Amino acid sequence: MVKLKILYLYNIKIQCKIRFDDKKMLIINYLINNKSMKSTHLIFDWKKIIISPNLTPLFDFLMWIENEIISMLGFNNRKIKIKEWYLDSMNLILHTEKILKQNNIKNDYKIKINPNEIVKEFETEELLRIEFISLFSYLETLIYIYTAYNEETSDQIELMSFVNSNRKYVEKFYKDFLLSESNNFFKKNKNYLARISPKELRNLRNNLTHFFWVSKKITIVPENVEVKEKVRKLEKLLNKNKGNDICFITSNDLNQLLISTTKQLLVIFNNDFIKNPEIFSKKMKFIQNIIKEKAPLLVKNWDITIK
Repeated sequence: MVKLKILYLYNIKIQCKIRFDDKKMLIINYLINNKSMKSTHLIFDWKKIIISPNLTPLFDFLMWIENEIISMLGFNNRKIKIKEWYLDSMNLILHTEKILKQNNIKNDYKIKINPNEIVKEFETEELLRIEFISLFSYLETLIYIYTAYNEETSDQIELMSFVNSNRKYVEKFYKDFLLSESNNFFKKNKNYLARISPKELRNLRNNLTHFFWVSKKITIVPENVEVKEKVRKLEKLLNKNKGNDICFITSNDLNQLLISTTKQLLVIFNNDFIKNPEIFSKKMKFIQNIIKEKAPLLVKNWDITIK
């Protein structure tokens, strides 16, 4: 998963480490200087990415999305840890209170909030459908970036019309980038992910985003070791019956498929640049225009100086 901070400086070479699903370290070198602003280049060799500064808004935009997804997918685990820390702290308080009483030490401090009420605040529902909807939104972003590049347009209406009216095109993207052996995560987990068809994955996306429904053949489950072990057994049992082709996937499964998809797009951009830098630069400008015109800006509260 991508975790990094970008520094915008001139005439300085900046290295940022990011961790991907294969646990290899990928180093992004931002070569930022006034002269390189005249060119659009991207070189990716699985160990490092060298990009021109006019491409940093695109990478900044994608990494911002990934950071939000990381925070969202890790919410339940953080909640569990915070609850454990809180209960441990309460046990320490009770232990301290007991020692104070034993030694006749007066303690007038009283906790303002009932500890049991605080514990209840941790009892929230799994954000499973929300996680998947967000991940499918990220997938749509990748599709539109890929389409803008190939179709050479940054017009929002044209892009939406092309993608929304071309189901086969979208399903082909699913097949080529997510559900094929060119996707490293799919390849490693083919034993269950191979049951998913592009059509069923697209149906799941539509059902979740429009109706909060799920798919007949794809069941979404929490990212939990104990749950995953059980569902794999259930999945095997259900698929014993002829005609069944049911698959259980977690939000992390989909996220890892998207991470690998992003890397595949980088390979395509890299190869295009090496093949013909001029054509690459021309096509990349359509993506740059979308990011420039449509991508939101993140404004922190301390940046707002309204009194």
